Amino acid sequence: MAWATGGVHPVRRWRRQLARCCPQKKVNNISLRHTDEFECWDYHLMMLWVKREEIDQRSLIAVIRGIVTEVLFDIFQSIEVSPENGDSESGDRHFNSLPNILPGEVTAATFQIKIQAGVRPSNTGILPPSWMLEVESALTLVENAWEKWSLMGLNNCYPNLAPTIDKPEILQKQVSNKVYANLTTAIDGKRTLRDLASILKQDLRTLTLSLLPYLRSGAIGLATIPDLPRPKFILPETPQILSSTSNSPLVACVDDSPAVCRIMGKILRQAGYRFLALNDPVQALPNILKHKPDAIFLDLVMPVANGYEICTQIRRVGSFQEVPIIIITGQDGIIDRVRSKLVGASSFISKPIDPHKILTALENFEIKPL
Repeated sequence: MAWATGGVHPVRRWRRQLARCCPQKKVNNISLRHTDEFECWDYHLMMLWVKREEIDQRSLIAVIRGIVTEVLFDIFQSIEVSPENGDSESGDRHFNSLPNILPGEVTAATFQIKIQAGVRPSNTGILPPSWMLEVESALTLVENAWEKWSLMGLNNCYPNLAPTIDKPEILQKQVSNKVYANLTTAIDGKRTLRDLASILKQDLRTLTLSLLPYLRSGAIGLATIPDLPRPKFILPETPQILSSTSNSPLVACVDDSPAVCRIMGKILRQAGYRFLALNDPVQALPNILKHKPDAIFLDLVMPVANGYEICTQIRRVGSFQEVPIIIITGQDGIIDRVRSKLVGASSFISKPIDPHKILTALENFEIKPL
């Protein structure tokens, strides 16, 4: 099993697992390009990060495991508490009156398997089989989690519901001032039980059971809340030449990471070069033909069209046979260097971006600012 998505809160789920397994990733400003091709936006982003070496294998597997576990748990719960199975009235009676977050009546017959041959979650690539989960082990893990949840009488308590403080006066009588302050800070009606467990780094079942006395008294309620917005699509920007001296050599950088292009632009403009940032690999060749740069820095790993393909396309154009093409990548291996030479690359620089390496590479090809 490579991935799982959908359900009530796919974005919340994805952000929770990233925060747990990849706390270094900042997801608030993530955006998707209109030119990207994917079936699952969340899987697509993970694949991009893997290719850019922004997330390691261990962290990615942990994210996949966490997401798959949540999705399967929700499916288990929706089937087990359905009227068809006779479990809708089992468990703690208090939860029988809680809102049902599932659309309509859900039974085992609701779920169907549809094969979509040839459909990939992302055209960027697929994960190696060794990174995927064994279906049987994933099901066993979720079955055990559901059994523990059910034994505690939480059958009808959906983890995607958000705690709300409905009767603060009752809550104040039940807890100390310190506990009351902590509860009112954590419970704002905008976070689900799963969100709170993730933020507080607590086991979901333990957290839910700790709130049970206040749920029974009516001091705290549970409500449905919407999912967080998906990452936005951004329109491709028209490449602009950023110049310090109008007659200086023009240097292009083809990299799907805006952050890398910003760093490259700063280095080159300060050194006196003109700079052209090309974030869309699909439109790289047309813009290179249009602006005719004196040198090209080219990222090796990009979605849709990689650095090898773009380098080959550039070299097919007669006027670009001698233009320096410098590969920049985090994959600094012998095979990558040999393959880069075979497709016509002039030089090879490893990441992270270093100003001295960048400027030295240009000087080696006698491309100097005026």
